[in-house]
Amino acid sequence: MGYHPRAIPMVFEQTNIPSVEERLQELKRIREETTGLLELAQQKMLQREKRDLETYNVGQKVWLEGKNLTIGYPSKKLAPKREGLFEILEVLGPVTYWLKLLHQWKIHPVFHTTLLMPFKETEAHGPSFTEPPPDLIEGFEEYEVEAIVGHQPKKQP
Repeated sequence: MGYHPRAIPMVFEQTNIPSVEERLQELKRIREETTGLLELAQQKMLQREKRDLETYNVGQKVWLEGKNLTIGYPSKKLAPKREGLFEILEVLGPVTYWLKLLHQWKIHPVFHTTLLMPFKETEAHGPSFTEPPPDLIEGFEEYEVEAIVGHQPKKQP
């Protein structure tokens, strides 16, 4: 099934018309050029597959790519590109890591190294302050609320 177009023949009969000969030479040059470019692209793809992947250690903080996550933002365009910071709890294999995710996220916590990005603290932005550690009450994380800001109660009729 499907359509298989005939290839341009490699050997042509000699003609006495100069424009045909020029066109045949041009087609031959284009074919050789595209063959070379295809081989170059193939080599680049092989190099990309063989690149060294980032390795992480237990306890290291990482960002998680948000491209496959559906966490509840109004649209993908408004969602952040990366979620985090998450701590690596266990190294399961050479390219898979178990992360400590939020309790509200009901997703499998094992991710491939291509979905992780190392956390780097820079001098320009100063130290990154993450949220304080939550209190564990009956096995669930709870935070203490200091104040409610910007709440306007509804008027009773």
